[in-house]
Amino acid sequence: MFALAIGFVGSIPGYAQIEAEAAEFGDGVGEQGIGEISEETPNVDDVDSNVETDNTNADETEFDDSDIPEVSVESDVNVANTETLTYTHSDTATQNGVTLKVEWNDPVLGEDTTFHVSATGGSGSYKFKMDAPSYIDPDKNIFECVADSSRGEWMNYTNPCVSHDYSFTMTASGIYNFRFYIMDKDVGVTYLRTNTNIQVSDPEYPSVGSIVSNAVEECNSKTDGSDYEKALWLHDWLLQQLEYDRSLKWSSAESALTRGLGTCQAYESAYAKLLTAAGIENAETRDTADGHTWNAMKLDGKWYQVDCTWDDEYNNYYNLDSTKLYFGLTDELMALAHPGHTAIYTGNEYKTRSTSLEDNYFVRHGEAAEWAQRYADRIQNQLNSKVTEFTIVADNESYPPSISGIQNGIIAYAMNQMKWTADGQEVTLNAVGEATQFTFTVNYKETSLGEEFYGSTLNLNGTIAINMYMTLSDELKAKSKAYMEFILPNKQKTRMTIADARRKDGYYIFSCKVTAKEMADDVTAYMVVDGQMGRKYTVSVQRYAKYIVKHPGEYTEKAVNLIKSILNYGAAAQTLFEYNEGNLANSILSQEDRNMVSESNPNFAPYERKVTKLENCGIEWYGSSLLLDSDTYVRDYFILDSSSSIDDYEFSYGTTILTPHKKNMNNKEYYYVDIPDIKAQNLDKDVEVIVSRKTQKDVKIIELHYNAFSYAFAMQQVTPQNQKAITLTKAMYLYWENATEYIK
Repeated sequence: MFALAIGFVGSIPGYAQIEAEAAEFGDGVGEQGIGEISEETPNVDDVDSNVETDNTNADETEFDDSDIPEVSVESDVNVANTETLTYTHSDTATQNGVTLKVEWNDPVLGEDTTFHVSATGGSGSYKFKMDAPSYIDPDKNIFECVADSSRGEWMNYTNPCVSHDYSFTMTASGIYNFRFYIMDKDVGVTYLRTNTNIQVSDPEYPSVGSIVSNAVEECNSKTDGSDYEKALWLHDWLLQQLEYDRSLKWSSAESALTRGLGTCQAYESAYAKLLTAAGIENAETRDTADGHTWNAMKLDGKWYQVDCTWDDEYNNYYNLDSTKLYFGLTDELMALAHPGHTAIYTGNEYKTRSTSLEDNYFVRHGEAAEWAQRYADRIQNQLNSKVTEFTIVADNESYPPSISGIQNGIIAYAMNQMKWTADGQEVTLNAVGEATQFTFTVNYKETSLGEEFYGSTLNLNGTIAINMYMTLSDELKAKSKAYMEFILPNKQKTRMTIADARRKDGYYIFSCKVTAKEMADDVTAYMVVDGQMGRKYTVSVQRYAKYIVKHPGEYTEKAVNLIKSILNYGAAAQTLFEYNEGNLANSILSQEDRNMVSESNPNFAPYERKVTKLENCGIEWYGSSLLLDSDTYVRDYFILDSSSSIDDYEFSYGTTILTPHKKNMNNKEYYYVDIPDIKAQNLDKDVEVIVSRKTQKDVKIIELHYNAFSYAFAMQQVTPQNQKAITLTKAMYLYWENATEYIK
């Protein structure tokens, strides 16, 4: 049955913790008068780091080697520790009469090179500083800082002096960049530096690129050549090369592969070079909230998260291979260890969304299936009882949540790959692993429990809702606890009991609210009786509307126009909120019908808000906004002065007393009241909110006249550049026009 039931009497709806033993790896990577139609998104700070790597978007330093003499160093020559009065090489820089000079002898790889820094001119009393050196392979042109320049020795100037000696050990063939600074404030010199490139070569100290190439060559000879096997071999090889640098100094692939020390940035950078050389696409995941960075890698066409730093742990406290715990995780599981990652992977700009566990180490190696099998009897006992939802306490509930949560997420994946039956019939089991338990949802063979689906209608009163018309057996009617369960697009569930269902013409009507942006999403519904699940039904606003659009002859022109306008309204909401834009609600309409919104030019000027108020009354109206949830709301904001209390005032809408709610925005305290249930045909109707003192209810302190179209007018006047919001107000206007026409 496809009928249009539109009764305009409602409104338009529209773990992680870082454990003590793991925390040591935190590197310190390091309108007035108008509201907004928006969804809140947490902010993520930029990474504070001076590290420049090949696989990040860090600032790149281009290299010109035309003036660099190559120093060929024999392993038995040692001049770096020889005390001399003269030096073989020098570099200078001059400013305001001050000349900075750095001198050094031919470097010997693996031994300290002394850099003698001095100056002439100026006050004669100087302060010097050495920046963290950078390195590139001989055939590359982008430097990477070998140490974290934002920490320790690289941050400090010397006390006043005339010269100073610095030392640094070069450990790889290639090109090192050195920068020395001088400060002589007496003559206005605050940022004078030398910028020197030194090329060194010694077969006993190969370049980073050579080390990477040799490792990948060995990897290819010892694996089957698959992305998974190569990534795992290189992961394990890297962990054998270095130790975590608890001084937090060394932060590069050079330090990781030639010094055997590194912070998380070193692990990430070295692994990125290894993966790239092996032909595996990868990217950096940089979590500023937790001061940490790790890799994302693409294996067999799917992205995975891998944290080599946290895997570099050989104490198997938790009965699993701790060196593989963070290899091949989803974003959700990685966020259990690094909570700041949640804001990253849910952001619109995130490019390496990781949702698969197919190439997780424990899944591929078989441990996940073994762990899942330990729960099999407990799961089967529940299936034999035909329950649809249940929980089981996790065997590892005493582990730290960042360990147990990840392990249980992997176990749940293995559980979902297993075949489960009840009474000889295969069932679908969905397991979700958490830190202390597993939660299960079960779909049994679809059978009628005494219900039969007759048809659906669309409710477009104050609430956008899908109505399911059901016939129920007498036995089912007597089940007071039986209910229809709806699974919404956001995976949340709502229920309506038989007792709460409306009745019409012998049918029981079960309703599910849908927000404006969710009109194209499928909603799953099924009856549940005594823990048993009935047949599944799939409904949506778009599915319902599609029949009407394709069969216009069966409906009035007014009904067809209303359906088209509601689809355009839903698509505009999707676009504004950047939600499921690959399946817009109006995609089933012709281009001509979709263009109706952009071609319309409604006049919202007659609906401009009106506010009257008394002066110095302790409360001010701040602004109003429009909320598009399952219902359409008008929300009014107010601000109190420091001497007033919200308890002194009364807010009313007609005969209804409104309850104020407190909200902090931008470090300010506001109070707001909501006027819900704005019906489609009443979007143009004036909403009058009165503020008075409780002791003088007859005195109107603030009288506010505002409606949905007042908001639309404000949007056009104040933020005309927000075309998505403007389009939404146009679509809402057409929806109002057609709703008004339909109910005449």
